[in-house]
Amino acid sequence: MNLFHRLTVILLFTTITYAASDDTKLTVGFNLMSMDYMEYSQSGKKLDSEKSDALPGFTLGYQTRLLDGIDQDGGFIDLSFSHYQGTTTYTGSDLNNPNGKFGDLVLQTTNKLNDGTLSYIQNMSAINLLFSLQGGLGYRQWDRILADGHEEAYKWFYGFIKAGATKNIFKHDNLGVSIQYHRALSPTMSSNLYGTFDLGDTQGYAISVPWTHQLNRLWDFQLNYTYKTWDISPSNVVSGMYEPRSESSFHTLGLAFIYKYNNGDE
Repeated sequence: MNLFHRLTVILLFTTITYAASDDTKLTVGFNLMSMDYMEYSQSGKKLDSEKSDALPGFTLGYQTRLLDGIDQDGGFIDLSFSHYQGTTTYTGSDLNNPNGKFGDLVLQTTNKLNDGTLSYIQNMSAINLLFSLQGGLGYRQWDRILADGHEEAYKWFYGFIKAGATKNIFKHDNLGVSIQYHRALSPTMSSNLYGTFDLGDTQGYAISVPWTHQLNRLWDFQLNYTYKTWDISPSNVVSGMYEPRSESSFHTLGLAFIYKYNNGDE
C-alpha cells in the first residue's frame, strides 16, 4: 500500500471516528487544472516543457475543531488530499542532434500528480471578517512518463504557511482570499534511466479565491480558483547528468460539496 492509499484510508478512518464531534466538515471536490512546466539550461535557454489545458482531478478534505471558539473562531485540524491524472503536451529538442533546438520534438506525456497535507488552522473574527492562519506539512509526488519510455518521479515533503480572510457578502454566501508560501524538504527526482537526483532549492506560493454558498444547515457548495507555483533549482550531478532548473505554474478551478455534521445548528 503506497503513501497516498494510506492517506486516503487515514482520512476515511478519521472521518468515521470523529463523526460525533462538533464543527466537523467533510469535503469532496472535482477539479480541472492547467499545467505549465518549463526546464531551462544554465544559460537560460529553454530545454523542454509540459503543458495541459485541463487535467482532471479530485480533492478530499476533512476538518474538525481542536480548540474551543465561538462559531468559526478557534483552532482546527485539517487533512486534505488531491489527485490529478492525464496527458500533457511535451515540447523539447532531439538530444541526439547537435543542431537540435527547442520545439523539434512534440510528444504526449502521461502524468499522475498527488498532494496530501496535514495542518492546523487558527481562526479569529474581527471587523466583520474571519481571519485565518494555517501551517502544516505536505507530501507531493509527480510521476511523469514520457513517450520514449523514460519515467521520472519528483517527490518531496514540504512545509507551508497560509494566511487568509473571508467575508459574508450575502446572507448565505461568503467570499475569501488566501496566500500560501511552501518550501520543499530534501526534494528528489528519480529516473528509471539515470538514477536519483537531489534537487536544489524548491519553493513556491499559491493564491486561492473561494466562494462558498450555504445550501442548507448541513451542506455548502463551493467554487474555488487557485494559482500555484513551484520553482526548482538545479540538482547535483549523477554520472555526468543533472536535473536542470525548472519553473511550473498551475491554474485550478474546483467545485466542491461540503458536508457539516453536529455543528451545533439545531
